[in-house]
Amino acid sequence: MAASEYWRQLVYYFLKLPLFSLRASTGSFQKLEDVAKICPDGPKTVMYFKEVRKACETYPFLKGQDAGKLATAYNLICAFRESDTYIYPFLGRKTVRYFNAFDGLEALSANYDKGPVLVLYSHTGSFYEVITATAELGYRVRPIAHGVDPATIETPFRWIFNMNMGLSERHFKGGKYLYTNTPEFARRLRKSISSSEKVIIYAALDLPRSFITEKRMEVGFLNRRAAFPNRIVEMFMQRGLPIMTASPYIDIRDGKLKRLVEYRDMPSLLSAEDILQVYALRLEEFITARPEQLLTLISLGGFFE
Repeated sequence: MAASEYWRQLVYYFLKLPLFSLRASTGSFQKLEDVAKICPDGPKTVMYFKEVRKACETYPFLKGQDAGKLATAYNLICAFRESDTYIYPFLGRKTVRYFNAFDGLEALSANYDKGPVLVLYSHTGSFYEVITATAELGYRVRPIAHGVDPATIETPFRWIFNMNMGLSERHFKGGKYLYTNTPEFARRLRKSISSSEKVIIYAALDLPRSFITEKRMEVGFLNRRAAFPNRIVEMFMQRGLPIMTASPYIDIRDGKLKRLVEYRDMPSLLSAEDILQVYALRLEEFITARPEQLLTLISLGGFFE
């Protein structure tokens, strides 16, 4: 990395982002476009515009989208997501609803009271922060995190990434990330599922084979066939444990820019393929309405590898 780019990223992650986080969290807004006016340019902004335009030209569900406006919104969501790091020190039981809003907590609580519950989510909105916020409401959480080789992450982004994971985990009330690249991952996952402990296991399935190499099952997604990991779903089904979906997103609510999440029950008596199909359909419905929220919007081809 060139010295000029290094310093540009350093200023962005450790000066512009915390200032943006403060202004975005305390300001009063009517729509996302209002927040975009104070959004700093990220290190990859130019690439975002190029890749979003390419996605609009490639995928039918983005037909009719203004590529420039979509790229601006996408950049805003990415910046706000990256600024999550700076709100964790202020996130607590009394402040969580200032930063967050929740839908479907009644269904989540009903399943949680039965023991382990699997929540299938996607890389939309502030996906890690809403898990952390849910923990602040009193739920024990164990998100499955797909380990990334630190050598593949350039500094200074590596520093902000490590801060994000470390600061968020402090809110987990005894829970911890389940890192897939650690030797004890399978044992810890089986132990969590086999016990009667009240715990939420979060699993994001919207990652390509290069991130999740395990067995997959094909279902319909965006008018094509896409393969999603199915092992975790089958493990919960074998034990008769509840499965839900969660849709994290960022939007204006009550004049504030907030991190939101909607929890939804899964229909009962379904097969693993049916569960994955419901997950895929809900994700498709969500990103068709809110494409700017999807982190992998600029690499959608990974769904169909």
